[in-house]
Amino acid sequence: MALIPVVFLAGCTTGSINYPRAVGLASTGVEHTVEITSSGFSPSNLDIQLGDSVVFLNKDTERHWPASDDFPTNDAYPEKGGCLGSKFDACKSLKQNDAFAFTFYYSGEWCYHDHLSPKIRGCVNVE
Repeated sequence: MALIPVVFLAGCTTGSINYPRAVGLASTGVEHTVEITSSGFSPSNLDIQLGDSVVFLNKDTERHWPASDDFPTNDAYPEKGGCLGSKFDACKSLKQNDAFAFTFYYSGEWCYHDHLSPKIRGCVNVE
């Protein structure tokens, strides 16, 4: 029987910046809600802990699409694999009462926008 080596990556490097990922971190179970209204994201700035989730809930009659900065590539959050740039991307517009949930596994300030109305913005500070 052959042994297969297993490698666990403890970081993700983008350019010269190393973003530590919480490898093996179980979610803290804390879920925060950011409502999307005709006035924008509420709250527009949110402090959370590593491993917490944020639910973006569209309470507006208009459609909204929460996504990581930078517009239009949505690639500021370092975890790749979303529909455009990062996983922090709803990848579709949300109808009224639709929601997008995202768990943050990288510490830092992660700003985002409404991909349909890029002037609507917010930030999540992950400690």
